Amino acid sequence: MIFKTTAPELRKVVLFPLVAILVLLLSGTLWGINHVTQSGLDHELEDELAKFEVMFQTELGHESEALHISLEFLQDVPCIREAWLARDRELLLQRSEPIFEYLKNDIEVTHFYFMDLDRVCYLRVHSPFRAGDTINRYTMLQAEAAGAGSWGIELGPLGAFTLRFVQPWRIDGQLVGYLELGKEIHNVTAGLQQIMGIELTSLLDKDKLTKEGWLSGKEAFNFEGQWDQLSEFVVVEGSLKGFSSQWLEKLKQNEREVLGVSKFQFSDGQRTIAVGSLPMLDVGGTEVGRHLAQWDITESVEARERTMVLLTVAIIFIGGLMSLLFWFYLGRIQSDMKEAQVELRSTISRQEKAARQLLENEQRLMKAMGEKNQAEKRLNRQIDDLAEARQATLNMMEDADQARQSVENSNRELAKAMAETERLRQEAVDANRAKSEFLANMSHEIRTPMNGVLGMADLLLTTELTSQQSDFLSVITTSGESLMMIINDILDFSKIEAGKMDLDVIEFNLWDTVEGVCDTMAMSAQGKGLDLITRIQPDVTEQSKGDPGRLRQVLINLIGNAIKFTVSGEIRVSVSQTRDERGQWFARFSIEDTGVGIPVDRQDHLFEAFIQADSSVNRSFGGTGLGLTISRKLVKLMGGEIGFESELGQGTEFWFTVQLDTNSEPGEARERTPQVGKRIPRAMVATANATQREWLGERLSDLVDDLSLVDSGSRVLDLVTGAESGATSFDLLLIDQNLGQVAIDGISTWLLGQPEDQRPQAILLVPVSVGLEPRVLQESGFASYLTDPLQVRSLLKKISPEGNGQRNQDDNSGASEASIQGKSDGLKTPVGDRPEILLVDDNLVNRKVGQGMLKKLGCISTVAINGLDAIMVLENREFDVVLMDVMMPDMDGYEATMIIRDPSTRVIDHEVPIIAMTANAMDGDREKCLGCGMNDYLAKPATLAKLKTSLVAALAGEVASCRSFAELQHPNASAEEVPTIG
Repeated sequence: MIFKTTAPELRKVVLFPLVAILVLLLSGTLWGINHVTQSGLDHELEDELAKFEVMFQTELGHESEALHISLEFLQDVPCIREAWLARDRELLLQRSEPIFEYLKNDIEVTHFYFMDLDRVCYLRVHSPFRAGDTINRYTMLQAEAAGAGSWGIELGPLGAFTLRFVQPWRIDGQLVGYLELGKEIHNVTAGLQQIMGIELTSLLDKDKLTKEGWLSGKEAFNFEGQWDQLSEFVVVEGSLKGFSSQWLEKLKQNEREVLGVSKFQFSDGQRTIAVGSLPMLDVGGTEVGRHLAQWDITESVEARERTMVLLTVAIIFIGGLMSLLFWFYLGRIQSDMKEAQVELRSTISRQEKAARQLLENEQRLMKAMGEKNQAEKRLNRQIDDLAEARQATLNMMEDADQARQSVENSNRELAKAMAETERLRQEAVDANRAKSEFLANMSHEIRTPMNGVLGMADLLLTTELTSQQSDFLSVITTSGESLMMIINDILDFSKIEAGKMDLDVIEFNLWDTVEGVCDTMAMSAQGKGLDLITRIQPDVTEQSKGDPGRLRQVLINLIGNAIKFTVSGEIRVSVSQTRDERGQWFARFSIEDTGVGIPVDRQDHLFEAFIQADSSVNRSFGGTGLGLTISRKLVKLMGGEIGFESELGQGTEFWFTVQLDTNSEPGEARERTPQVGKRIPRAMVATANATQREWLGERLSDLVDDLSLVDSGSRVLDLVTGAESGATSFDLLLIDQNLGQVAIDGISTWLLGQPEDQRPQAILLVPVSVGLEPRVLQESGFASYLTDPLQVRSLLKKISPEGNGQRNQDDNSGASEASIQGKSDGLKTPVGDRPEILLVDDNLVNRKVGQGMLKKLGCISTVAINGLDAIMVLENREFDVVLMDVMMPDMDGYEATMIIRDPSTRVIDHEVPIIAMTANAMDGDREKCLGCGMNDYLAKPATLAKLKTSLVAALAGEVASCRSFAELQHPNASAEEVPTIG
């Protein structure tokens, strides 16, 4: 058949396959060049990303080294060290602020902390009004654990990504606290953008933030991003405006999957942008977001495209040229073949041609029949496959319909569950709101009459009283304060649930606090026939710094429980002092009773809320079960711990420790006990309580040469009358009234029978509820009396030379030291030059109490019954200070204060100091008062001393400056802008 192939047929058979092969080879070459070029771009992008990471870490190292050098300098500044060791916050702030300003301008420092050994923030130089919180950041914990400097970048709750360096602070080799400097990380990334010529966009994971916190951070740090731009990430630096809309649409469909791709590129029609996605890691290795670094690769892409166009043109040209050459070459071959065919035709006979043609036809027929059979088989197989596919399709449609119905049912159940969850959540919110409102209302309603009771008692204490009246009035005052502490227990429990419990740290006398609590609780103990014994070791530090109210609260809870669960016997309150391995002093308090004890199966849950040892105990003794829960929280806040030991039916000992903030060693603060002057030759202590006898014997052994401890009235009479051989006269007698009236009468008869100049100094120990007039004492032969529980310091004062000289005078000998201090605290001194005070209160009793206190303080007072009345008075007169109640009819204190501050009203003095004196004492009430324009806050019931302190500060201009009226009109101002007492 080749002899019958014409020239055009040969070109078709040979040329077309050759051209196709040539095109495939050239196309493969073109694809390979394009692939190599694109790989080069990818490697270039990876190199840029690696370079960015290296430069970023290098820059962080340089910045941390600068912070380290600054901290090394700071801890050696003498004036800073002196202010820290003196614990003078104002002096420390004054000396640190110039250094902070220098560091802020020099190396862009934005954070400056002083922290104590317990990681509690003592001072934020950049925000001095925020202190007292515990720092638990990773860098802080690392520095504490390693005892060396620690640095790293950490994400703050306001969306700020900050480089921090924490340095342990040692003075003379002793660790005294920690210093921290920090700067915002965007300053580092901004420099890298300029150096590398890139655009950087930072995205933070919303799971690591809260919207409220981030919005506050946006306002504080001037973020440019928007919270709602993405659903799972927030843009905090840079912008997504430079990205293509198609890519952004893809991003919003699945943000985490798209951002998980390390590199990609897109075109906006004018530019081609390469983008690298890098994780944002904090110092702990946690991914908190992504960095999107952008490069403009338009020139590289355009160069590659130009190269590809040139290569394509070259390939087309070469391919066409080779095809043309093949065309002419094949044409020549075809011409030669044609000539050969002509010669062959002339030599081949027609028969051969016919036979050959017949054979070819037969072969074609056989081939066609075989192809026909094969086609029929293929058609049958296709028909069978089509039937099977149809059945499979029907089965899939049935399964899909069942799956759709199942999904619809699940969606309906899910919608019901979500609706029920939302309903329960709303009920919980409503319940919490109702509880808070109920607590606030109950606190206000109880504090209002208590202000009258305690205020009048406080005023009465400053008048001339007899010893017994002073005693009774002191008990009323302390009992009222105890009632207020019970009210505060309820509020404290709500604060514990909300995590808002805090301390009011002041200077206080530890001995006076403990003895005052025992005096207060004595009446309850003695009413049940129990002995309450106070034992304070003489080396316990007297002056300390802390929260005496919270300490008193814990003691009252534990002593009250001991009294409640003790039927007979005694309560022992012991105070000692210990020191831990770090050199920190702690006061240890022990309250032992002889009560019912605690069952073993209840001991593990004793400190839980609303838990008592037994349900029968709850019925027998009463109580809510909140005392121990609150006590444990308070002890932990005071830096100590609490525990107990108990045996069922034998009694219980509760103990706790609190940290002492004092610079003196035990026994060095001052002489704890009064000096007797000279030793006492012979003395007798007669009391039926063995524990009290042993304690008094231990304390008096160094002052008395011959001390007799007696447990019965008959033995006292035998000793004093000389019934026992070798008896000598006594110089001091301490007789407990509980020995019995017969014994007391006998001792009294003996005393009266002795010459007055030879009569021993006899002191009678009586219950706290009993008061004796000097005339009664004189008629009984006793020189003076003391109340039980007996305080050793009070006894030593009685037997000192000063006490001996006044033993028959009405010198308040039976009153507790707390009541004596209440009468001699200097509150009669006038405040200023008879300042004029406007008292605004709708309660008649509170107005009387307030006027009485102001009169005692030498002030001229004018009253107003509500805010409207106060505005009318202030439009006609000027006052030095306004005492403003909050909850009043017609116009409350908030609205009245806003009108006073409004310069457009007719009030004469718009800047008059306003002190809120209110029964609203819940969390946030003080801030609300200051936020509406008031200058200070005083919670009811207000004592004379607290009122005097507030008035002195207001008249001296040492209270918070009120906001301008324009600022008061914006209720959404941040909490940091609320003024605080200066």
